[in-house]
Amino acid sequence: MKKPFVLTCGVVLLIALLDSCGNGGSSSISISSSNSSSASSSISSSSSVVSSNSSSSLSATVMTKVDLTAYIGDPKSKQVMSFYFQKGNTDVLFVDTTTMLTSLNQLKMFSTSDHSSNVVKGNVLTMTVEDGQQAIFDFAAKTITFPNAEKFFARSFQATSLDPFGLLPTDESGAPTYLKEDKATYTVAGHEMVADLGQDEIPMILENGIGYIPVATFSDIFGNALGAKFYYNGINVFIANDPSPLQDLYYSAPKGPRSQALADFTYHEFCLNGDFNYALKEKHGITTFDDFLTRTGRKEGLMSTDPQIADATLAYVLETDLDDNHSVAETPSYFAGSDFDLSDTKYKGTSNTYWDTAEAALEKARNDASTPITPYQEVGTTAFITFDRFIGISGDYYTTFPTVDDAAKDTFALIEYAHKKIKEDGISSVVLDLTCNRGGAATAAAYVTSWMLGGSSTLHLSAPLDGAKASFPMSADVNLDKQFNSDDGLDGKKLYCLTSSISFSSGNLVPSVLKSSGKVTMVGQTSGGGACAVDSTCLADGTGFAFSGSHAICTVKNGVYYDVDQGVVPDYPITDIANFYDRANLASYLATLK
Repeated sequence: MKKPFVLTCGVVLLIALLDSCGNGGSSSISISSSNSSSASSSISSSSSVVSSNSSSSLSATVMTKVDLTAYIGDPKSKQVMSFYFQKGNTDVLFVDTTTMLTSLNQLKMFSTSDHSSNVVKGNVLTMTVEDGQQAIFDFAAKTITFPNAEKFFARSFQATSLDPFGLLPTDESGAPTYLKEDKATYTVAGHEMVADLGQDEIPMILENGIGYIPVATFSDIFGNALGAKFYYNGINVFIANDPSPLQDLYYSAPKGPRSQALADFTYHEFCLNGDFNYALKEKHGITTFDDFLTRTGRKEGLMSTDPQIADATLAYVLETDLDDNHSVAETPSYFAGSDFDLSDTKYKGTSNTYWDTAEAALEKARNDASTPITPYQEVGTTAFITFDRFIGISGDYYTTFPTVDDAAKDTFALIEYAHKKIKEDGISSVVLDLTCNRGGAATAAAYVTSWMLGGSSTLHLSAPLDGAKASFPMSADVNLDKQFNSDDGLDGKKLYCLTSSISFSSGNLVPSVLKSSGKVTMVGQTSGGGACAVDSTCLADGTGFAFSGSHAICTVKNGVYYDVDQGVVPDYPITDIANFYDRANLASYLATLK
């Protein structure tokens, strides 16, 4: 299946959940950063539960504990864990708030839980994680409230969860390498966020001082933001950022019809997920997802007991109704079976169909160019840098400076190689070709913008659903001397950025930063937009999908944060895409621009 190209963040990946049990138990999670320089760590913590004035907790036991094997990230990493069912209902699996608290502390990369707690007063449980941030569970109102969601979902090393970079690379001494924050992040907290479980008919249960919510709800409200999906196939539980290594195990469950109870719950859980996480709600005119899905006529299909009808309907919702090029159905539920095709073009709406057509035309025009297009090319005194994905570091370039072969592997190596060649060969003009670039790693995007803009640049993000904002001043070490200064930039060169209508996500972020600087001339077509970082998530029955998450890339003018979803308008339009790749004629044309 063809997956969307997206802005990806340097998130923490969940590797192993070694031990967990409910009702006051402890859990241990081993986690590592996706950045190559970061060592993995294993931590264990216990969370405290304080019950005060909890007489309103249910007196009759309605939760039944069940021990299940949980696979975490890899088939070799597994552990028996305690989960729960409501008595008489085995369709919906629950997790308790004690296990949730411990897991959240560890996903946030805290080494202790000394200052965390669950405190119950009446029908309200206040969960306080290690950094003091809170989630307030109101079991009477059926809501979970986050006074500061961007801080609650920030990891221990982050000022805000709007940070798209994760752990930045360092050397053995802890000194920054390649890319660093130039100064403190500027942040503005958002309004409180409320997950309204009652509105979407999601059960919440408080019993004997312990709270319980469905595992799918924990995954959607908490896991999404921390890069971990929690899902269940009726046999085992799976916890992963990338579920592909676990797919054989997941699909080992028998396929067939879903119960109506599970179909109904899965629909309502999808509505909750969209209501809480989908950043483009306002732009799509969505008040609630239940209202939206009713108006589009998709509700009946999503609630079908036939899993293939439900999965196909989900594909239509994502790729025709939302049609934002980030939202896509990825993998079918185990009920539908691994061979059920969710990549059929019949699911695609106007924008997605256009993207496929435009991408094919651009690739053909590039392949038809009289001179093959390579990552780094020189035409006279003009250098062209071309790549289709923003890719993170794949080698140790301080030890071995990147070669031309390395330049084709990742964005960091390409920029370092190009920087050296431009200095050595007397290049006066530099063209960044992003015409077929549809996104990738935020770290690589920041590296490129810093290089183009004299060694440093600032990236801006916002959270449209709660109004939080943050700005990240970044600096790059491109000449690999471990000094972050203007020698790592292109001061004194004529700078151009070439974009097409499919320059998307990070391929749209970079042109946005370059244009707003006033230092780079934009040529080609209006870029393709794609303001939001993508959420990788799943339905309650395990169907995997992605959609535009809660954080949006912005530019800032006069103190106002504007998202970049409408794309960047070129200073000099080029309508014939063949001219993008006729390097000699393009270099001559650019030389005439003032």
